Amino acid sequence: MAFTHPIRIGVIGLSVSGGWASVLLAPILPPAPLAAKYKLTALCTRSPASAQATAEKYSAELGHAVRGYHGADGAAQLANDPDVDLVVVAVKVGEHRAAALPALAAGKPVFVEWPLGNGLQETQELAALARAKGVKNIVGNQVRFSPALLKITEVVKSGQLGKIVGSSVVGCCPTELGYWGPLLGERSSYLADADCGASFLDIALGHFLAGFIPLLGDFTSVSATLATLYPEAALVDGAGKPTGATVARTAEDQIAFTGTLASGAVVSFHFRGGLAAAKPGRVPFEWLIDGEDGTVRVEGPSSFYHIQHPTSVTVCGEPWAPPVKPVDFTGNLAAAWAAIADGEEGAYATFDDAVRVHRVIDAVRRSAREGRRVVIE
Repeated sequence: MAFTHPIRIGVIGLSVSGGWASVLLAPILPPAPLAAKYKLTALCTRSPASAQATAEKYSAELGHAVRGYHGADGAAQLANDPDVDLVVVAVKVGEHRAAALPALAAGKPVFVEWPLGNGLQETQELAALARAKGVKNIVGNQVRFSPALLKITEVVKSGQLGKIVGSSVVGCCPTELGYWGPLLGERSSYLADADCGASFLDIALGHFLAGFIPLLGDFTSVSATLATLYPEAALVDGAGKPTGATVARTAEDQIAFTGTLASGAVVSFHFRGGLAAAKPGRVPFEWLIDGEDGTVRVEGPSSFYHIQHPTSVTVCGEPWAPPVKPVDFTGNLAAAWAAIADGEEGAYATFDDAVRVHRVIDAVRRSAREGRRVVIE
């Protein structure tokens, strides 16, 4: 189902107090070429004051009225607003389910930022409901629009590498980012909780798998080790300066696992927290795809190659560079939103795609907890 342009969107989580929606979503929609495709008509925040302030801000900036909703009933009111064509959920993961359910119940198209749900069960529930309602559903996995991944996909699908034998990934979340290491941004302190739904596994591995699985296929088994080397994190402010406060961490900051794919290929992953990218000789991210006839090698500043573009891509020993220099991390976001607006089915990720990723994440957790290889049905 294609949308009629402009698509009128209502954003749950867009607030003057900050957050993903205000920093990385709202700024990319007004400029061309997305300006003709989208129109912000409503938003929802926690409190009446923030809803009013945010609605006034965007009404003034965009030159048209933006309606503000708030509180426990705000998501349902926004979902049932006749001037909203697409509901966008951009709140903390633990609130995704509650924010998305009213849109699904109303039969209204819904976009949910990654991760879709807090764990496999919530993700499966939302995907099943979307299927039952026949609702257009989208997940924010902008990795699919990475110029590097698009090139790698072209190479793999062309058969240039021959039969894929295996793939290995070694990556890190640099301490400079202030997430899964000795430092943690004070606005992100909830990430220290293993049950928050936005752990190192959910975010770093999840975003990576969102590109890896469509490229190389589903997993059939995993054997994993998880560790927390930094059980206490020092909180830092927006400028990266220590606040003097600390928080106990229960979430993992080290991920290692091997696995098998449906194709028979064997793969290995090692994602590490606690490493600064700016160290001599360090390669923060290296991804190899080995086929009988050739190899693809990708290197970059972090495992988040969906927002930090690779510094090097080689195909069978030959360097490759995108014909047009990639825009900063907003470039992939803008491409994703353009594909959604144009109805490019299969280009963007859906709730069912999220289930495929969460099955692997859940299996990695179970394997590490139970000390055994887990088969993924």
